[in-house]
Amino acid sequence: MDKSQTHFALSEGEVLAEVSGNIGLITLNRAKALNALSLPMVRDLTQVLLAWQADDAVKAVAMRGMGREAAFGAFCAGGDIRFFHQAALAGDPRLEDFFTEEYALNHLIHRCAKPCLVFMDGVVMGGGMGLAQGASLRIATDTTKMAMPETMIGLFPDVGGGYFLSRCQGVLGEYLGLTGQMLNGAQAVYAGLADLLCPGTDLPALWDALPQMDWQHPASALELLTEPYAAATAAAKAQTPAWWNDSLNRVFASADVQTMASALAQAADELSANTPLPPHGAGR
Repeated sequence: MDKSQTHFALSEGEVLAEVSGNIGLITLNRAKALNALSLPMVRDLTQVLLAWQADDAVKAVAMRGMGREAAFGAFCAGGDIRFFHQAALAGDPRLEDFFTEEYALNHLIHRCAKPCLVFMDGVVMGGGMGLAQGASLRIATDTTKMAMPETMIGLFPDVGGGYFLSRCQGVLGEYLGLTGQMLNGAQAVYAGLADLLCPGTDLPALWDALPQMDWQHPASALELLTEPYAAATAAAKAQTPAWWNDSLNRVFASADVQTMASALAQAADELSANTPLPPHGAGR
């Protein structure tokens, strides 16, 4: 296997990309902002993924975040809220460009024909979910903090949220989209928003091993990577989170938020009564 590395010259150093062996490796490198997505980052990621999609030497892709103190400390906290605010006040057309290009990037990842691995360590929220949920192997850890909190600031769960939340078991996706409930790694597996659960301390060794794996035969490589964590992943799938029960499943199966809110207000159990919902009209 070719051990040489090919590095990309990207715009502002907020995305690092290289090919090592037969796998393309991407690191989100904006640690001080928890790797929140800027427009240059979206454009860099799109450039790299399009190049690798057309490169027969690249057999798989892996993506991680860079932490404030070490790699894997956070995956992506979402879009750059500060930029959104400033651009909206200034009438900056780049605001529309951001969302148009971000959604196109999410679609590119969803349609990637090559295995795509995402290491969802630390914060994975909003736009970070858009990057992660299209991957073919979504790896969560004991430090994962996953959520779609958009409704709490008056937005709907975008970046493909209508797709991946709708595929959670029961109506758990409706609950997650409306309440912004944060998931840990095991709960992400239970919800169907992660495929594998492994200790965060294992991630550096896993990342370093990727270029040495036989990506000419991706099914075998993925089996080798995931097998040590199969038991922990199966246990997480079987463990219902403490904040979810049959009563909430019935409530969030209602046709509209007003009916849900009324049912929660009348609920006898404390868990339902304490479940937050956005103000009427939020999320539109």
